[in-house]
Amino acid sequence: LLFFSELDFSNDKQNEEFSHVEVVGVYSDEPETAQKLQEDLGVPALKSYDELVGQVDGVIVTARHGERHYEYAKPYLAAGVPLFLDKPLMINEKDAAELKSFLQQNNIKGILRYDTN
Repeated sequence: LLFFSELDFSNDKQNEEFSHVEVVGVYSDEPETAQKLQEDLGVPALKSYDELVGQVDGVIVTARHGERHYEYAKPYLAAGVPLFLDKPLMINEKDAAELKSFLQQNNIKGILRYDTN
């Protein structure tokens, strides 16, 4: 998981399109992966996937184990945090129905894109 906040880095010319985005933490349920992400990105590796609920402006959920995507996304969705949820969105019909119902009840728009190429 990547957690980010919007900041203004007007001096950053390297990635002007994303100069207002700061990665503030990463999470993995695999300690070696969390450590590597921490080293590569220079941000803290979190002890829990829900540690930053209410403290970030967005989340990217792209876990190696797709069956955990919805679990990781739920607390951030419930807090109204925008997120990108990678495929597979769900691995069972029950979770898919729950997500659909939650999005409809809270008038949250979603986009699904899956490229087979």
